[in-house]
Amino acid sequence: MWKKKLYIKNNVDPYPINRTKFDLYNDCRRCFYLDIVKGIRRPHGPPQVINTTIIQLIKKEFNLHRENNTRPKTLKNLNEGLTPINHEKLELWRNPFIGIQYIHRKKNFKISGSINDLWFSDKEKKFVIVDYKCTSKKDELTDENIWPGYWKQLSYYSYLLEKNGVEVSDKGYLFFVNAQKNKKDFNENLDFKTTIFKKKLDLNWIEETIEKIHKIIQHDMPPPSSNNCRYCKYVNIVNLFQ
Repeated sequence: MWKKKLYIKNNVDPYPINRTKFDLYNDCRRCFYLDIVKGIRRPHGPPQVINTTIIQLIKKEFNLHRENNTRPKTLKNLNEGLTPINHEKLELWRNPFIGIQYIHRKKNFKISGSINDLWFSDKEKKFVIVDYKCTSKKDELTDENIWPGYWKQLSYYSYLLEKNGVEVSDKGYLFFVNAQKNKKDFNENLDFKTTIFKKKLDLNWIEETIEKIHKIIQHDMPPPSSNNCRYCKYVNIVNLFQ
């Protein structure tokens, strides 16, 4: 049975922290502490099998263009000189069990994450980090109604690329496919609308977050419960009846 690796102070080996742990820290510091120090994980919801399948199909489509050195219609319409690009380590960096890694010597962390894709900007002559997302919203997707945390995820990947010596653009792209709900019948297919969002990425928060993460896990007790965390709220309510 797989055993979770817990954080041990002053351990010689770098402690692995991936992108989902950064998301967890940003969501709730108490849950983060309990996860990596005590091994108490949040309960998992059902796997998003359909979303994962759609994203895998998008990757396959872009890989065909990568092999043929062609540009997909969506990128042609975007008219920003972007092309799916080959990189010798791309498949390694996509691997969820390996991903792209960086040893943070100062705090003794092995920071990692698995990226979705890399494009190349003919205008900047740099690599561009891309994340594919799948959803089904009735309203049209806009810059205002997509989750801001997606941009932090792209910043995190961009940080890792820079630490691995990749000349990466300071802009990131979210490639969204939105399953449409206005069909009259299912007929064994779905219609999707594709929207591509671009934003300048902020990497300044990452080193600061690493510093705070390291400080928190040196303590023997977890931080207080978060008022905004539904998991902490549930535990607090249950404890009232103990």
